[in-house]
Amino acid sequence: MQPTTPISVAPGATTILGSARLSGKVGPWSIGVLGAVTSRETASVRSSTGATDDFVVEPLANYFVGRARRELRQGQSFVGAVLTSVQRDLVTDAVLASLHRSALDAGVDFARDRNSLLHTRPDYVVVLKVIYWVNP
Repeated sequence: MQPTTPISVAPGATTILGSARLSGKVGPWSIGVLGAVTSRETASVRSSTGATDDFVVEPLANYFVGRARRELRQGQSFVGAVLTSVQRDLVTDAVLASLHRSALDAGVDFARDRNSLLHTRPDYVVVLKVIYWVNP
């Protein structure tokens, strides 16, 4: 009996091909870096005629996040920055239409404890946020 509607088989998760993390503290600086590469994932779709086609549902991608923070005033204040990015290998028009080839997000923040003796909530300000996307 032939099915009357298309049937698809898609992966439930993306495979992580590799990842690395580096974090630590050097003097007043706290630094963390994380990178990961995920594999291209495909889904098989069988039409009502029985023909089967494979489609890319997740491209090969490289993810990165980095964070640096410097303590000031004996740890009562800090200034920090964060950078995130993704780079994708877009190989088909269908995937290309729905995703950006690369994206970059950066931010800078600052916190100052007004009165550490009273344990009041610190001031917290996001100074800069930049978002950048690239399509081919």
